[in-house]
Amino acid sequence: MTRQSPDPAQEAARWLARDDLDQSPYREQFAAWLDASEDNREAWVKAHEMWDVFDDAEENDLIAAMARAARQAKPEPVARTYWPQLIAASIATLAVSATLLIGAQQGWFGGHAAKPVQVATNEATSLTAVGRADYVTGKGQKSIVDLPDGTRVTLDAESAVDVAFTRGGATCAF
Repeated sequence: MTRQSPDPAQEAARWLARDDLDQSPYREQFAAWLDASEDNREAWVKAHEMWDVFDDAEENDLIAAMARAARQAKPEPVARTYWPQLIAASIATLAVSATLLIGAQQGWFGGHAAKPVQVATNEATSLTAVGRADYVTGKGQKSIVDLPDGTRVTLDAESAVDVAFTRGGATCAF
């Protein structure tokens, strides 16, 4: 890829805007640029003619305002990049999507009928078996159990009851 030579008018404007043309090595570089072509010399003369308009700025308010604006001019702002915001928004979207997906799989949104919480569990396979807890409550759970013979048993937290039915009636062991 070849680099194009800058326009002589643009180069002349750049040289005119420099404050250090009287210092080495800029003085030599400027002289070499002037000697490089007739177009460079003509561009330098035109740039000076244009700049000389500002020498009479004290006499004309409009020219004085333009000169002040030209001295205070700053480069145009560079377009702001939005990559950090796009990355943050993508991460947030991914987190929300993952949460919604997991929630849907877990039934958080009522898509499935909620299973009733069974506080006291009947762990024995038969209420006639002796020696195994038939109803159990966990930590912080309390439960009231109605047995098949009409008896009501209240279980506190972390407790168990073994119920065994025989021909003579029910036997409970806590």
